[in-house]
Amino acid sequence: MASLGTKAAFDPVAKLLANPATKAILVKELPQLMERMADNLERVSGMTLREIQEALQTYAPDVLSDARLAAIDVELAKIPATAD
Repeated sequence: MASLGTKAAFDPVAKLLANPATKAILVKELPQLMERMADNLERVSGMTLREIQEALQTYAPDVLSDARLAAIDVELAKIPATAD
């Protein structure tokens, strides 16, 4: 079975949130960040999680660590690809 092929670090947040399965993973893995982003969704929707990680480095480096991104990618890899 092929996976969805999504990488949390490199896909825009808007793409991740558009898919209910990937959105559920983000809500589960990053509840505080998702809550904060809800108010700024328009501003961050074109950003990747890696870009958000870089923006958070100065005041909240543990919110979105490399290990957290890797864990999200493991979960994303479990989502099967769908035919478009």
